[in-house]
Amino acid sequence: MRKLFTSMTLVAAAVWGLTSSADALGRERVQLSFGGQQFRGQQTIKLRQKLRQQHGIVSQGRQLVAAVVVGKSKHGMGTVKLKVGGALSYAQTLDGYPSEFNRGGNFYRVRIQNPQSYNSQGVWQLKLKGNIKIKKVVLILEDNFVGGRRCSAEMQTRRGRTIDTFTARNCRRAMAKCQNDLTRRQNNGQNPFASCQVSGNGGGNGGGNNYRQWTCTATDTGWEEHWWRGGHVATNRNVNVARRLALRDCKQSHGNCRVSCSQN
Repeated sequence: MRKLFTSMTLVAAAVWGLTSSADALGRERVQLSFGGQQFRGQQTIKLRQKLRQQHGIVSQGRQLVAAVVVGKSKHGMGTVKLKVGGALSYAQTLDGYPSEFNRGGNFYRVRIQNPQSYNSQGVWQLKLKGNIKIKKVVLILEDNFVGGRRCSAEMQTRRGRTIDTFTARNCRRAMAKCQNDLTRRQNNGQNPFASCQVSGNGGGNGGGNNYRQWTCTATDTGWEEHWWRGGHVATNRNVNVARRLALRDCKQSHGNCRVSCSQN
């Protein structure tokens, strides 16, 4: 009985391996099976609903990176679009020929990126038009922080590093202050002892793909000013203590202190 249970477990794992996997970037690939189902005219496939039905996966807290559609159209003129929230992708054409339409094989593959980039709120739908058969749809997913965007700040020294988490709003404040400090120190002709690098996704409250990066240098006093005058962004007193020790080590070793902010 135990042997049978083990065999069944291995079979179940093998089946799951066929329908869900992870790539080198840690993105999850989940396969939705349609078995060559035929769609005529204008049809909509609700992807969130299919995820729940076929895999029991709740899509909240996940980002949709892209959808890979494997299918064919009877005359090679069928199209498919990906709708995420209120954004709709450009139409992608599914190839095909009348002579092969009713055969079991000869499916074609198109990949459609999320038209909202890294914003996956709202509906996930495929919009089909034409005489189309769909074999499967592979969704490429990433985990997302539940409850809003976060900003990770990391400080590195010769002895180690400390990591803190801020809200995106406070991260933008830190970036603005870093840029102001750089300008002030350059105007005053002060010699830096360490370097500070701050980077993040700009584009207002919604993030976006406008990648902006600032680099600032600071003196002893200026570097401490940067952190302690901006200390309200810290969320943990213990992290403040760790940061103070890291700053002291950085001053003693004349090493590089780097801070990187990125929205997830």
